[in-house]
Amino acid sequence: MIDKVLENIAVLLLEVIGFIASPIYLFALTLLIIEIDYEYIENILEINNLILFLGIYVIGYIIRSGSLFFGNCNHFDIRIEVEEEISDTEIYQVVKSDISKKINIDENKLSFRDIRNIEFSKRPPIADKAYLFMFRANLFFDIFIINLVSIFLVLSYHLIYLIIISFFGEIVNGLNVITSLVIVFIAFILWKPLLKARKYFFRISYSLPITHYIAHEKL
Repeated sequence: MIDKVLENIAVLLLEVIGFIASPIYLFALTLLIIEIDYEYIENILEINNLILFLGIYVIGYIIRSGSLFFGNCNHFDIRIEVEEEISDTEIYQVVKSDISKKINIDENKLSFRDIRNIEFSKRPPIADKAYLFMFRANLFFDIFIINLVSIFLVLSYHLIYLIIISFFGEIVNGLNVITSLVIVFIAFILWKPLLKARKYFFRISYSLPITHYIAHEKL
């Protein structure tokens, strides 16, 4: 009973951390890109801690919602790709064959998700461990999406700024030009590593029930 309560608390803490980590990263990125008066930052930090935390949490929820939306788009949706990669392994074929015999069902009618759900139902702690790795995958993708949006906004801003000054002459630039362009460059460099890290933890999360079955049923 106590173990279950502790597990639920751990899952809740991970969810909270996941929702506040990306806004903090976004806030730090914004401070580097935009020339903000530090008195304005001090005023924000003086807000009631609970209100500030709730505000950060809501922003994190919005970022995660956007991350999930992009993650389900064809270009960034890796679920089918990961499922196919795991399904092609010998370990998966052994597990699939074994489970189909135990529940007396045609092996061809068992999908990858059926096997995962069976294992999660049989061993709930595995679902929590899988969630831990999926949490990491989502966090890397949240950062990737923030970088992607930042690249688009910064480059769009500089393009519009150049167009405006070409017609109306010099005006105040609200961005720290050098820093913002350096961040865009770094974001481009981190493009593939972040996606690879996301897929790495995503695959572990998806393959965990399979490897766990082998460890407990076959060894």
